[in-house]
Amino acid sequence: MKRCVSCGQLKDEEEFNWRYKDQGIHQPSCRDCQHGHQSEFYRNHQEEEKERTRQKKVRAREEARSFVYEYLSTHTCQRCGESDPRVLEFDHIRGKGTNVACGGYLSHLSRFSKQNSARPSTTLNFTRSDLPCAKLFH
Repeated sequence: MKRCVSCGQLKDEEEFNWRYKDQGIHQPSCRDCQHGHQSEFYRNHQEEEKERTRQKKVRAREEARSFVYEYLSTHTCQRCGESDPRVLEFDHIRGKGTNVACGGYLSHLSRFSKQNSARPSTTLNFTRSDLPCAKLFH
């Protein structure tokens, strides 16, 4: 049993979130109190939190775009040797994972630069043969 520093009630330790799980240390406030504190903080700082989230999304999107451009800048089309990153695109080939292809069909690796996700680790596993360019299909 543990006493919550916010409400003063004795509660089972399972009702407290982990603070340092590897050290076996729980938060001093119970989950119910933490939820109340977080909800109140958001209500009092709603506009700041929305702006912070928007800025985080913008930074993540720019980082993803930069990563995709840098990756395509260092790889060429296996079929024709094209190295212009503006015509190289990622494509999903059924049963073979995500590759780089042409024809305007962009897979999750190109779309992730438009979303807010972190760089996927699968991008580091491409080979030269994964990078055909758009001019082959037009």
